[in-house]
Amino acid sequence: MIISILAIVCMATSSCYNRLGKLTMISTRNVDSKTEYVLIAKDVIGKAKVKNKQALESAVDDAVKQYPTGEFMKNVIVEVKTSGKKVRVTGDVWGMPVK
Repeated sequence: MIISILAIVCMATSSCYNRLGKLTMISTRNVDSKTEYVLIAKDVIGKAKVKNKQALESAVDDAVKQYPTGEFMKNVIVEVKTSGKKVRVTGDVWGMPVK
């Protein structure tokens, strides 16, 4: 009963996301294994519409580019909106140390 109500509310508001998976690391650029990266921010969210053929890549770029020295994300949760029209990534942004 409670699950049915939750499902109805979820569909009505159309803002629910379904979790696709958790990734240790994700990047849209080459990562230099010899560089010492630092944690820049935790729990950063990036979003992209699925109209874009590279929605996951766009969502990662959206999150990482919020920080000028951001390079990649760790501890990433990938989700897709129930409607299937948006992708969301949440995780920690890592990048070059600020000089």
